[in-house]
Amino acid sequence: MNLPEAKRKLDRVIQLSRVEMYKPIQIAEILRKFNSDKELDPLNLETYRNLSRELRDEITMQLIGKISTSSMRFQDDLWNESAVPPSALAILASENRKNSKIEEYIYQHVYAKNAHLIEIRKKLDSLASIKDIHAMFNSFDSPGLRTSADRLYEVFVLSVLQTDIEVSNYKLTISGSKSSVKGSAAMKLIVATEGQANELTLAKIGHTNAADAGLDIWTNFGVVISVKNYNLDADLFEKVLNDTPIGFLVIVCETLSARFLNQYKNISKGRPVIFITKEELYDDAESIFADKIRSKKFVSRFLNFYDSEFPLTVTLEEFMAERQYQVQLPTEKLQR
Repeated sequence: MNLPEAKRKLDRVIQLSRVEMYKPIQIAEILRKFNSDKELDPLNLETYRNLSRELRDEITMQLIGKISTSSMRFQDDLWNESAVPPSALAILASENRKNSKIEEYIYQHVYAKNAHLIEIRKKLDSLASIKDIHAMFNSFDSPGLRTSADRLYEVFVLSVLQTDIEVSNYKLTISGSKSSVKGSAAMKLIVATEGQANELTLAKIGHTNAADAGLDIWTNFGVVISVKNYNLDADLFEKVLNDTPIGFLVIVCETLSARFLNQYKNISKGRPVIFITKEELYDDAESIFADKIRSKKFVSRFLNFYDSEFPLTVTLEEFMAERQYQVQLPTEKLQR
């Protein structure tokens, strides 16, 4: 195997990796370790199999605040012949020892996958109108950015609804009859919260999956929210109902057809459901921007939720500067 062949294997792993880029980061970090630890042998997987995971987890905790939860078998697929086997890794390691350009190349791809979101993050402090929101979403008008656009849309939904709730001044209070409580200590502890007033809050759950029809936003007041950046039809509605079987349901969607509205009561079987279309959400956001206090709250919430959803947009550039990697889109320099 030669360097171009080894690089093609690396490029395929990079291409197939999701936004967290766990496997490319694992390769980059073990390559970096090879430069300082001569006891490690790239051709002997057992000398670095576990170490490579530990090094990766250390970096992903620093960059995105979490580690891979995939099975060990899936993680070890990285070293199979179809990915980057030891024979390919040895060639990459030899090249990387010259000037660390292989590991830099990998992190440039991590940067490239997040470059659009990084540029948006730099402009968020100046959000001032619904036109800025439209411009932000319009910039995602390409197939390769669809997943990130859906995640960003959930952040937007969460920010609008949280702002509305905060300015409402409503509180959540649990009431009941303590004297009639029987059962486990856990149940008694739950009921012991009776009478306490809590702020109404929302939070995003996990990461967006375009094929998922389930819960996207939870609340502490019994409402479940499913965000679907699509036109809602009967099939998708039934999937949402099946995946979120309890709770007062709110569905945020692109549009609602008259045909669907004639069908949904029969499908929902009496379950309380509220629909919010994208146009209604934009109207709500426009009214928020018209009020200085609400607008300030919205921008603050948007920043917080955005940074939580896309942590690499605030950690990656500093990390690359510390490593003295060039912050640029990847080049074909490895084939020279």
